[in-house]
Amino acid sequence: STPRQGRRQRQMCIRDRLYPSDGIDMTRRISSAILLVLGVLGVIGCVAVVLVSWSMASRLNRATDSLFGGFESAFSTAQQQVSRAGDRVEDLKLNAESINAGLKDWGANEVTTRVSSRLRVEESVGRLDSGLEQTDQWLEVMESSVQVVHQAMESGRLLGIPAKVDAVERLLEEVTAVRVALSNIREPVAAIGEQVSQLGEEKSEPDQVGAMIRLSARLIATFGSIGTRLESFSKMLAEADTAVRTAGTTVRSWIRLAAAVVTLLACWMAAGQGSLIYLGTRGLQRSRTPANQEESPANSPR
Repeated sequence: STPRQGRRQRQMCIRDRLYPSDGIDMTRRISSAILLVLGVLGVIGCVAVVLVSWSMASRLNRATDSLFGGFESAFSTAQQQVSRAGDRVEDLKLNAESINAGLKDWGANEVTTRVSSRLRVEESVGRLDSGLEQTDQWLEVMESSVQVVHQAMESGRLLGIPAKVDAVERLLEEVTAVRVALSNIREPVAAIGEQVSQLGEEKSEPDQVGAMIRLSARLIATFGSIGTRLESFSKMLAEADTAVRTAGTTVRSWIRLAAAVVTLLACWMAAGQGSLIYLGTRGLQRSRTPANQEESPANSPR
């Protein structure tokens, strides 16, 4: 085997002269180091992306909770105003019934009866006028609260949030209709008060009293209709509140899904960076191995 080993050594000397190994090893080391650095930086970047995505998801969740919490507060305020308006409309209906009863007693022959009837009608008309104004103010506050929610939900729809605004729109239409009905009541109430003040305490013509009685009866029917519509507002508010809560749940789900997708993509990219780290580490280890150790299996005697 001695001649064979000699030829092998001569071949290695010729190869080293033609292809110096120092330059190859240096290039290999630089390339491996670059791969290792890029892999480490890539993994750090992926970890940073994951942390930033979940931090942003947490902030967006807090902002969503704050936004939809404001909507719930608006619906709570609207519910309180509906309850107050319903109670006040019931009182207004009782005042209208008092006016109707007082007008029916207006035709009595006794002066004392006419005096008491007039006082009762005038007091009821005054309470009606102030009650109508206060009820309209409460409904205005309710309408403003619901309008804010409606505008926000419309903006959400433009951003792609599947918000169902039908319930809110129906509620706004009903509130507007009730406010118009209350506004239309002011004129007959003022007419009754004016006619009562003009008639005085003397016995009035039956036609005049009969006209006011019919007018007050229409007021009673109108207040009854408004009260029924206000009772339905609670159900409509509950439906609108459910729609808003559903939209909030959808937004939160989208935020969590987006963060999860970003995390999966970052993990997939980190796996590729891990391959770069492996290749770089492997290359550095091989470049540190002496050439005679790599050739030792070939140089071993047989």
